[in-house]
Amino acid sequence: PEIWLAYLAMASRHPNPDNLDILLGRAGPAMGRFPETGFYRGLVAARRGQPEARALIEKAVADGLRSARAQTELGVLLASDGETDAAIAAYETALEIKPGYDFALSRLSELYRNTGQTEKAVEAARAAIASAPHVAPHYYLYASLRKMTADDPMIDQMKA
Repeated sequence: PEIWLAYLAMASRHPNPDNLDILLGRAGPAMGRFPETGFYRGLVAARRGQPEARALIEKAVADGLRSARAQTELGVLLASDGETDAAIAAYETALEIKPGYDFALSRLSELYRNTGQTEKAVEAARAAIASAPHVAPHYYLYASLRKMTADDPMIDQMKA
């Protein structure tokens, strides 16, 4: 099953979301018992804009999937539904599972920014940069939060 789960993970990221359905058809019904399968189905449903995406990811988490990525993706869906507190809780759970997870930190920063909590947003953006200094969008997020000046401590990192 580990190999099939790895294939499903790749298929969930593929530009053609139908690849996940093709792989699941080949893997057989036994793959349905793994919470990861529900999570990958939820990711593909979200990419397709299908309303069941959130329910699929919530069920995968409820069925025992302990994954920072799953919690972060759930946070994204909760935030898009306007459930700010639940989204923050999902991002914080992701960070408990995987401290310094830059995707969760970045999404948390965006959520704080969108709710007017600028200082928390800056703090989360800085943590995302510290965790993954090679990811340019973290710097864009940080720059969008602050009026950059020549003495800003992040300028040297941004030049690197």
